[in-house]
Amino acid sequence: MSLSSSEWFFCILLTSITGSVAYGLWKVLELLLERYKKYNWLVFSAKLVVIFWLIPIVFLRFKCASYNGQGGVNDIFGISPFTYRVLKTVFFIWLLGFLCQCTWHFKNKQYLKYIKKHNILPEQELVDVKNMLQEQYGIKRRVEIYKNIICTIPQVSGIRKPVILLPENIDISKNTEIIIGHELMHVKHRDQIWLYFLVWLKRIHWFNPIVYLLTNDILEWNEIYCDRDLCKKENAPFSYQQYFKVIANFSGKEKRNRMGLTMSALFENMNSVKRRVLKLKGYQYMKELKKSTVLLLSVLFVGTVTVTSYAASDGVLQGYDFLKEQTEVVIEEELEEPEVLIEEIIPAGTESKITEIEMPLIVTRGTSSYTWEIPVNTLKKTIEFTPCIGDEILVMASIEPSDCLTRVGLMEPDGVRRAVSSTGKIDHTFTIRKSGGHRVYIENQSNKTISVSFVLKKP
Repeated sequence: MSLSSSEWFFCILLTSITGSVAYGLWKVLELLLERYKKYNWLVFSAKLVVIFWLIPIVFLRFKCASYNGQGGVNDIFGISPFTYRVLKTVFFIWLLGFLCQCTWHFKNKQYLKYIKKHNILPEQELVDVKNMLQEQYGIKRRVEIYKNIICTIPQVSGIRKPVILLPENIDISKNTEIIIGHELMHVKHRDQIWLYFLVWLKRIHWFNPIVYLLTNDILEWNEIYCDRDLCKKENAPFSYQQYFKVIANFSGKEKRNRMGLTMSALFENMNSVKRRVLKLKGYQYMKELKKSTVLLLSVLFVGTVTVTSYAASDGVLQGYDFLKEQTEVVIEEELEEPEVLIEEIIPAGTESKITEIEMPLIVTRGTSSYTWEIPVNTLKKTIEFTPCIGDEILVMASIEPSDCLTRVGLMEPDGVRRAVSSTGKIDHTFTIRKSGGHRVYIENQSNKTISVSFVLKKP
């Protein structure tokens, strides 16, 4: 884990905060709109919440803000020895959980392959019903249908090539249209794509319980959306009573979906059906929100979530910066010529008070010469490089004006800084003690802009 790799932590953390804020605001609006049975926006906006979990917008905002007008980079995501140990521990805990989640994902895929091996061809009557409904719903994608000797409830899987699976012992009757129609509605709404996103959200943000609440809500609203189009929408093909009577006949046959989120089932249990029945009871499609209202609500929702997330993430970064400042360590090395150069002791945390600029300078083998103009209260540093333990980095610097105090140092992988300070000229060799990423830096400690011509020598 190198000096700059702490950014992974902020990317996941800030995205998780943004997604949680989006879900919280959406939940408030859900309670309000559900009371008045306005469901159009809820179904659409649930997908907007997913996007806030997928795109690290706040992290990217802070990353862009770290670039200053002088062509350098401010060390927003810097670390100290303490935060280095904490981040390293957190990383391995997260990685362990992520690998466990990936193992479950692999098992689910293997189980799906196992199920598909038990597919059997359906009667032509079922195929005809599927084709008739597919044409009626305007679904132009190819959708296959099979019976399966393992499945206990109807379900659909597949993103590019959707497949409907029906229990082997299902009766062929008028009710078959409701069952197949429900699964085709999942295909029409492209629910499998969003479920696939949710799968990986749960893998990456496994530590955040809110992502599981979001998943359950989206699963339920996907089902309600299908129910609404089949029995409550204008010119719906089935009556409310007829539709849910068929749905209720399958409730309780399978307490949970063993495939996780990789398949959409007709429903899971009787409690789920009861909630769906109540939400659609008395629902009137003609009184739904207009498209313009849905669009306006969506714009306001995105804007509110973005502003709120920025405020929340700003607080997180300020707290982290305070922790880093309190735990930062700078080790001042003795100069090779103490009789000429002035030795000093730097208290921990003083580095956080200046601007740190990353220069496009890579330390390579051999000897290289450079010149930096360094403003007041500014530190310029090289790009991270990885030497071997025992290597020696020679820094020879000439400072103008010659009476300006200047510090030359080495940033180690765990955040510790070793430095020497002097005026006029500095000639010092840093011996590498730790493995990992290092940076050479020069800090202007005077009250005027300085020009530093220096030579780096690396074996």
